[in-house]
Amino acid sequence: MRAWKFAFAVLCAIISVGGIRAQDAPPTAPTPIATVDAGDFRALTISANGRWMMVADAATSRLRIYDLDTETPTLVVSPELDGIPLDAAAIGQAVLIAVDTGGRAGLAQIVAPIDYDRDQPFAPVNWIDLSDRPRSVSASPDGAWAVIVGSSGYTLFETLSPEDVNSTFYPTPVSDAALLNDTVFLADRNSPRIMTATIESGGQASINRSVTIDLPALAERLALNLSGTLGAAALEDGSIALFDPESGEVISMIETGAAADLHFLSFEGGEWLIVLSDDRQNVTLIDVSDPANAGEIGALDLPAETSTIQAITTYGSFIYVADRSTVRIFQASQP
Repeated sequence: MRAWKFAFAVLCAIISVGGIRAQDAPPTAPTPIATVDAGDFRALTISANGRWMMVADAATSRLRIYDLDTETPTLVVSPELDGIPLDAAAIGQAVLIAVDTGGRAGLAQIVAPIDYDRDQPFAPVNWIDLSDRPRSVSASPDGAWAVIVGSSGYTLFETLSPEDVNSTFYPTPVSDAALLNDTVFLADRNSPRIMTATIESGGQASINRSVTIDLPALAERLALNLSGTLGAAALEDGSIALFDPESGEVISMIETGAAADLHFLSFEGGEWLIVLSDDRQNVTLIDVSDPANAGEIGALDLPAETSTIQAITTYGSFIYVADRSTVRIFQASQP
């Protein structure tokens, strides 16, 4: 990643010499700065320190872990999983993976750094049975809490350590979840609202109901920015609601078309919303630095041979896009 940052700094210097000032130019969609080819990618996430890219490979039922602190992303290890990985979220330097085991239920696995085997720097360290088949995974910024949404409810995880996890299943149908360090946001599958709850620590994790955010249509995907000051909900009618996570106020509506996934990109250049189209063919960038006046930046420049996009994620100023066999890494800038 050091090499990528150096290249970006050189580009900024060239632009500055050319007489283009940051405040005079609108943001532009970035182009790829690195690619990784392999596997049948289904999900990806980045560790909390930004060093490790963790990619779920359904072809081999393995988690591929790449070192990003090198000239090019380098595969360091690929521990085997106990089924087909469906989704993943970083919890600190570890990762929580939702695994399809072939039945009505499922499995959550935690892969974490280990120090007892130099040839195997990461390995599975925890296995948690799930009450229903998992669909998606979300985690709080500090990695202390996570939610796996299933077919008939959701499971809340309290992570004391990768090896010590409390889990509680709630039979409440939800479409998606997003978390702050002390609050969980749940998209109600049957009503146009987001349920929020303050999370309490304990032997069995518990939820206390608090603010409810009313929406004009059912929410299908949720996202929160790192500072916890802005949230986004992709609605079934093809719009996106930007909301204040603290007050529950809907700030503005964006007409983008149906979305399969959402992620915020919070970096020095501003606040962007990264939107994966419902057909998984395009990734659109929206500047939400002023959420009351959001503006579309454009779409990522993806090669013609790009297959169906399986997953997107962000870290710092980087955007990661995985299709069936390739992860493409972009770096955002605000000229």
